[in-house]
Amino acid sequence: MKRNRALVVLLAMSFMTSGQAMFALDGAPESHEDWSEWRIEELLFMPVTVASTKALTPRESPGIVTVITREEIENSGARDMVDVLTLLAPGFQFGLDLEQHVGLGIRGLWAFEGKALVMVDGIEINEGMYGTAIFGNHYPVGSIEKVEIIRGPGSAIYGGYAGAGVINIITKGASMNRAYAYGLQSQMETRYSHSNAGLGIGKENKDAVSYSLTATKGNGYRSQREVNRYSTGAPRPGSDRFDLDPEFVNANVKYKGLDVRVLTDRFSHRENGEPGNTARSRFYTYAYSMKYDIKATANLTITPKAEYKIQWPWHINLSENGYINDKMAEKQLYSLSALWDATARINMVAGVDYFPTSLKLSKHPDPSEVNTGGTGHFINSGTGENLGHKLDYEQTAVYGQAMVITKWANLTVGARHDNSTQFGDAFSPRLGLTKVWNDWHMKVMAARSFRSPGGIVPALELPGQDIRPETGTSYEAEVGWKISDVMWWVVNGFDSKFKDLIVYGVNPVENYQNIGRFGTRGFETEFRYLSKPIGGRINYAYHRAYDNETAYYSVGGHKDYFLGFAPHRVNALVDVKLTDTLSVHPSASYIGSRYALTRADPSTGGDKLENLSGVVLAHVNMRIRDLLTKGLELDLGVRNILDVDYSFINPYPGNQAPQPADNRAYVGKLIYTYKF
Repeated sequence: MKRNRALVVLLAMSFMTSGQAMFALDGAPESHEDWSEWRIEELLFMPVTVASTKALTPRESPGIVTVITREEIENSGARDMVDVLTLLAPGFQFGLDLEQHVGLGIRGLWAFEGKALVMVDGIEINEGMYGTAIFGNHYPVGSIEKVEIIRGPGSAIYGGYAGAGVINIITKGASMNRAYAYGLQSQMETRYSHSNAGLGIGKENKDAVSYSLTATKGNGYRSQREVNRYSTGAPRPGSDRFDLDPEFVNANVKYKGLDVRVLTDRFSHRENGEPGNTARSRFYTYAYSMKYDIKATANLTITPKAEYKIQWPWHINLSENGYINDKMAEKQLYSLSALWDATARINMVAGVDYFPTSLKLSKHPDPSEVNTGGTGHFINSGTGENLGHKLDYEQTAVYGQAMVITKWANLTVGARHDNSTQFGDAFSPRLGLTKVWNDWHMKVMAARSFRSPGGIVPALELPGQDIRPETGTSYEAEVGWKISDVMWWVVNGFDSKFKDLIVYGVNPVENYQNIGRFGTRGFETEFRYLSKPIGGRINYAYHRAYDNETAYYSVGGHKDYFLGFAPHRVNALVDVKLTDTLSVHPSASYIGSRYALTRADPSTGGDKLENLSGVVLAHVNMRIRDLLTKGLELDLGVRNILDVDYSFINPYPGNQAPQPADNRAYVGKLIYTYKF
C-alpha cells in the first residue's frame, strides 16, 4: 500500500510540472575524438533507441538508461565487457555458473539464464538452449562504438529474455569512415589474462553502398590462482589454467533502406581440472539479418525484417567420461513493424514477430538420450515418451506503443502479447511518464515482464509439473539535474518483484521448475564532471532482497542479501588531460561484502556459508595519442593494482567454490587509425 501511494504521488508531481518537452535530437553531437571536447549538454542529447523504438535523448527515454561511449571505454582501459560493466554501469555484478562460466547479475538478481538480453548491433546473442550469454574476454571491446543499457524490464519491447535488463553493444559502423587495427596484451605475473587483436574498416556513402567490417581474435586466462575443490576446500591442481578464447567477425552492408548484417561469434574456454581431465566448452553463433525500411509516406516507415541464428551452445567433448554434447539450436525471426509520426506530438509503433525455434539432438547422445535400439532421441521426463531427434516450438508476438507529448509530460503507453506453443501466453504492458524542463528531468515508469524457460532442454518438466512463464512487476522513478555545463547528477529508485520463479535443475534429469517469488528494491546514483583538464564520474548502487519465498538465491539468516552479490557498489573514474596528446585515467571499484557457499560442510551434510569482506579494485590507464605519427596511439595501464584476491561466486547452491578473477595485470594496447 505504501508503495502504491508513493507511485501516485510521483505521478501527480510529474503532471504538476509545466514547460515544453523536447522530442527532436537536433542538439546531438558529432563523434568526438577527445573526451575533453565533450560537454554535458551533448551527452544529454545523445540519441538512444534501446528503451524505445524512436531515437530519444537519455533524459526522455522511458527507462533507466545508461549510455557508455567508445571514448569512456578507452579511457577506462577496459579489456572486456566485464571491465566495462563493472566500472561504468551501476547495478551490474558478475556471478559464476556451471563449468566455471561467468554470467550477469542485475540489481542483485541472477540474470544469466534468460533474464538479461544481450545484443550486438540489435542481434540477439543469448544462446538458444538455455538463454545464457557468456562474459569474460568474449565480446569485442576494441570494436565498440557505444553500449546502450536498460537497467530494468524490457519485455514490452524485446520479449522474454529482457525481464531484468537489456544490453545492446553497438560496434563501429560505416559512419566511422576509417580503418583501424589494434593489439592488446594484459600480463599477470605468470601468464597473460588477455592477448587479443582486432581490425576494422568502415565507409559511409550517401548515394551508394555503405559498408563496415570488424574482426577480433584472441586468447586469455581468467586467473593464475587455483580453484578450490568444493568437496574438501583444498586447491585443485591445474585449475589455474582457464582459457578464454574469443573470435568475432561482424560485417554490415547498407544501401538506401536496405541493411544486411552477418555476424560470427566463436567463443571457447578450456578448464584444466583434475590431472588428465581437460574440458573445452564452445559457444558458436552464426547470425544473419536483413531488413528494409520502406518510406511509405513522409511520416510512415514500414520495416520487414528477417533473421536467422544457428548455434552450438555448451558444446563439450568429454569422451573420456562418455559424454559429448554437440546439440544445435536454431532460431528464425520474421517481423513486420510500422513507425508512424502521426503528428509532431504523437508517435506510434506497431508490429508482429514470428520466430520458430528448434533444438537438434547431438550426434553423440548421452545414455539418457538413447533408446534400447541405439537410436538417439529426446525423452519426456514425465512419460518416457520418445520425442524424436528434434524439439521445436513456435512463438508469435504482437506489440504496440504510443508516445504522446503534452505540455505536462511525455506519455509512453505500450504492451506486448506473446504466445508460445510450448509455454502459453504472456502479456507485458508498460507505462512511462518523462518530463524535461530546463536543467531538470523526471521519469516515472511501471512495467510487467515475463520469462519462459531459456531455450529448449531435453527434459523440461518434472512429472506432474507444468512450467508457467515467470513474471515480474517493476516500478521505477528517476530524477536528473544538469547542475552546470560541466556537471550532471542523476538518481533512480526501483522496486521489482518476480513470481513463479523458473530455476534449472538436474535432479533426477535436466528440468525447469517454478519455485516461488522474490523481490529486489534499491537505488542507483551517478555524478559526472566533464571539463578540462580534469573530468570524471562516480556512481553508487544499492539493492536489498525482500519478500523472498525461496532459499534458492537467499542467504540464511540474512534476508536482505542475495547469494553471491554485494548490496553496495561504488565506482569512480577520473580523466586527467596533461597535454593535447597525453592523458591519465585512474579508476577504482568498491565491491561490498558478499555471502558465498564456499565448500561442502561434512559436519552438517550441507554447505559452508561464508561472508567475504568487501574489496577495492584499483586501476590506472595512460593514453598517448599521435605517438610518432598521426593516428597511432599507445595505452599503458595496470589492472588490480593492489593484487586483490577477488572471486566470482555461484549465486545459487550449485556445489561450486568461488572462481578467482585475474591478478594484478600490466596492460599494453597499440592502436593505429587511418581516416578516409
